[in-house]
Amino acid sequence: MVERAKRVLSGEGHTASVEAVSPQLIRKLNRARHLNQACVLLVDAWSAREAPYRGPLVRYDELYHPTAAVLVPCHEHDMESGTHNAALWKAVREVFKRNWLRRNDPRAPVFWAPVDQHEFDDMLARAVYVAQNRIAANGHVRRLPPGAPPESMPVCDPPITTAQETG
Repeated sequence: MVERAKRVLSGEGHTASVEAVSPQLIRKLNRARHLNQACVLLVDAWSAREAPYRGPLVRYDELYHPTAAVLVPCHEHDMESGTHNAALWKAVREVFKRNWLRRNDPRAPVFWAPVDQHEFDDMLARAVYVAQNRIAANGHVRRLPPGAPPESMPVCDPPITTAQETG
């Protein structure tokens, strides 16, 4: 799913980097927010319940990260990880208690679970779009470094043409 996400994002004109969820997740999300970067957590439903992922994901759920989104992909026909596995999705709901309440909200699409394989590309693009809009609305303004202003860019004047009357 990660390679598919990278293809979708590059097709949308974005660059993507991949990192595993770790105890440094919140620090990394805070840093990305400071740098005006959108983040999308692709969460495997089975992994969300297990150490070392559960703790950082629970902590993510407890905090507000407006420039991050979560997608929990699944395959609708997979009996082990599809939507038919109630115990699995109950465990995901326990990890993401706060976000689960607003899952699949069309007005604030930052937590999507479960995301079927047929919807994945569109949901990922929407999640990035919403995160970027939140960055535009609340991002950190970057200032020029102190010192003299940069030199002006060279300007090419258009050639002057004159029209002469012929008589």
